[in-house]
Amino acid sequence: MVPIRRRTEIRLLAAAFASSLLIALAAAPGAGAVPIVTYKCTPAPQDCSGWHRTDVSIDWTVLPSDATVSGCQDKTYTTDTPGTNELCSADDGTASVTVQLKIKVDETPPEATAGTPSRAADVNGWYNDPVGITFTGTDATSGIDTCTALTYSGPDSGAASISGTCRDKAGNVSAPFPYGMKYDQTDPSVTGAVPERSANGAGWFNRPVGFDVQGTDGTSGIASCPPRTYAGPDSAAASFTGTCTDAAGNSASRDFALKYDSTSPAATGAQPARGPDSNGWYRAPVQVAFSGGDGLSGIRSCSTITYSGPDSGDASASGTCTDEAGNTSSPFAFKLSYDSTKPDVTSGQAARSADSNGWYNHEVGVSFTGTDGTSGVQSCTATVYGGPDDGTAAVPGTCTDRAGNTSSALGFGLKYDETGPSVTGTTPDRLPDLNGWYNHAVGFGFLATDDTSGLSDCTPVTYEAPDSAAASVTGRCRDRAGNVSSRAFALKYDATKPTATGATPARGPNAAGWYNRSVSVAFEGADDTSGIQDCTTTTYDGPDTGAASVSGTCRDKAGNQSAARGFGLKYDETAPRVSGAAPDRAPNGDGWYNRPVDVAF
Repeated sequence: MVPIRRRTEIRLLAAAFASSLLIALAAAPGAGAVPIVTYKCTPAPQDCSGWHRTDVSIDWTVLPSDATVSGCQDKTYTTDTPGTNELCSADDGTASVTVQLKIKVDETPPEATAGTPSRAADVNGWYNDPVGITFTGTDATSGIDTCTALTYSGPDSGAASISGTCRDKAGNVSAPFPYGMKYDQTDPSVTGAVPERSANGAGWFNRPVGFDVQGTDGTSGIASCPPRTYAGPDSAAASFTGTCTDAAGNSASRDFALKYDSTSPAATGAQPARGPDSNGWYRAPVQVAFSGGDGLSGIRSCSTITYSGPDSGDASASGTCTDEAGNTSSPFAFKLSYDSTKPDVTSGQAARSADSNGWYNHEVGVSFTGTDGTSGVQSCTATVYGGPDDGTAAVPGTCTDRAGNTSSALGFGLKYDETGPSVTGTTPDRLPDLNGWYNHAVGFGFLATDDTSGLSDCTPVTYEAPDSAAASVTGRCRDRAGNVSSRAFALKYDATKPTATGATPARGPNAAGWYNRSVSVAFEGADDTSGIQDCTTTTYDGPDTGAASVSGTCRDKAGNQSAARGFGLKYDETAPRVSGAAPDRAPNGDGWYNRPVDVAF
């Protein structure tokens, strides 16, 4: 209680922001007593200063109790008020006192209405570093005194929430206000880099290669993993850095190894599988193996090619080498002379003219000529044809070029017959005169055949000597090729008359050389060639004469007749008169002869 003792009007003011009552007193020293006005607020603060957060009652006390008062009403505040003036005046008749104060009641908590970050989100609405959040609010009565100011530094979440409150000047605290944010302070994970194409089988890349960098992020998610392209330098231990950034702007990097060789190897040589076929020329496909070097990934393979054309004296077989990275060298040219095309035989020529009627009848040389458009002709066939006989003979000839190719055979056509005709028979101008014998000149024509060139002619022959049982006539026939064949045909020729050489009577004359009855005289003769065919046999039967003569001839087997020959004889068929007989001995005593006995008459 603050007593007022002077009869002086005093006004008391209570300040809302003070915890004690300030009373302004104006009194003169020594002044007399004045009325006393006291008050108390319930609940505290009792001096009614500051703000009340609950219902508040104000109680007034005035002394003397009989003083005249104005206001001084006890009351209870149940509603918020930013400041309601309460007044109590007391007048005891000698002095008056007036006390005035404000009652401030704020039972309503403020409202936290917003949270304001200390900076904008870092990336895409995400925070990736601690961020201060200052909350603000409203209070309709006492006003906001303070609001929470916090720093959020985790955990990472796409639905992070931080709660803040506001306190009003009355000390009421608002309900928490949730401030949502996306927070990710953790770097993403770079998990891999997928090349746009695979390395080759040996694990090398040989030209710029793009990599799809891949990553994961458990909170904000991957925003980007920029692709990388590696284009050098060459190295067996090359690397590039792949980076991923999450949606919150956090980045992570990782190095990826690769083997890179974009430099082509060098093809430095070539080795043919065999030497040239002929005269430095190849005439058949030849395998050529190439070789080379590479300074980094090393040679994996070099071409092995088979050159099979085109024909050229300045041919080139190109080969390359490939390194382990798949780079291919510039072509290496292996020079060679190549001719796989056969030459052409253009003609054949005989060494001489045909022997007869376009026919050859003995060995003939044939030579060939030809052309070759690449390596040139080295040689052509030069041969001798000596059979077989053929009216359409073809002498095969080839040409060989300098590469060793041999042309197809060209047939040089000729008619060849070295075999004489076959003389098959004769055509005599008449039949033999006798017994197959000719006895005077006989003409012979001849028969012949020829299987190849055909018969041209046969020369007729007349035979007129010498006599012979083994005579022959030679037929000569010629074929159209000029071959002549001869053949002897046997004949028996006897143009010489036989000789009647003698005559033999069928019996001898008697002892006196007389024939006395018919006697047959057979002539005989001789013939040196055909022999005697027959001679005259005649019978002489008179007249009686001591100089009789019988003529006879002989004919040879060729039919020649000898000159007549006479055979003289004495002939007397007239019996003589026998006048006696005389034996050359006498008979035995008994008149008998016991052995031949000549009797002479």
